[in-house]
Amino acid sequence: MPASVASEIAKAGLAPHLLRRPLPGLEMVHVFVTDRSELASELPCSGR
Repeated sequence: MPASVASEIAKAGLAPHLLRRPLPGLEMVHVFVTDRSELASELPCSGR
């Protein structure tokens, strides 16, 4: 996560839990990547 984003989150009083992989039951997620192909490899197949 970029330091600027982490700073904004901390200012809001939130404490995110950083995960290497999604876990069942997640209600929302924010994925930071710099390459679209990397994003595709991080997300489960959407069926498209």
